[in-house]
Amino acid sequence: MDVNFVVIAVRLGAGALAAVFAIAAWARTRDAPWLFVTLGILASFTEIIWNILQLLGITVPFGHLSVVPFMQTVLYVLSSCFFISACIALLLKKTRV
Repeated sequence: MDVNFVVIAVRLGAGALAAVFAIAAWARTRDAPWLFVTLGILASFTEIIWNILQLLGITVPFGHLSVVPFMQTVLYVLSSCFFISACIALLLKKTRV
């Protein structure tokens, strides 16, 4: 069995589980911090799928910022922005008591 296939399968499985549990947690709490955590996990899962499609050669180049691939950069930064937003929303929620 190819090592790349195992890595792809593990990344897809872990990302899918994280996405399902994040959606379930947000559905129970309906808090803004959990919404941003869920969006961050979904953006991370989308990045995993995009990278796998690139490895398989299925994607079409979506543009470049000089040398850096545009879509890959946006997806990578987007998940971090959602996690930062979750932390800020949690801090604001705790200070407004």
